[in-house]
Amino acid sequence: MANKNPKRPPNAVLFKNQWQTGKTIQKRIPVAIEQEVIAIAQCLDQNPSIASQVLAFAKALAEQTEN
Repeated sequence: MANKNPKRPPNAVLFKNQWQTGKTIQKRIPVAIEQEVIAIAQCLDQNPSIASQVLAFAKALAEQTEN
């Protein structure tokens, strides 16, 4: 007879976090920009101190496309 309540191993055993900055979450992103978003996230993970510069640059680009 199969065990109705199998014990699951701790999450650390199931998946090793590959991000240096800590815990992760799941978010949905468009497939068309998936690789670009991952590349930006990896850059930020390598150097979190540049986050404010990246955000300012992204906002400036968004403003240019609005005008």
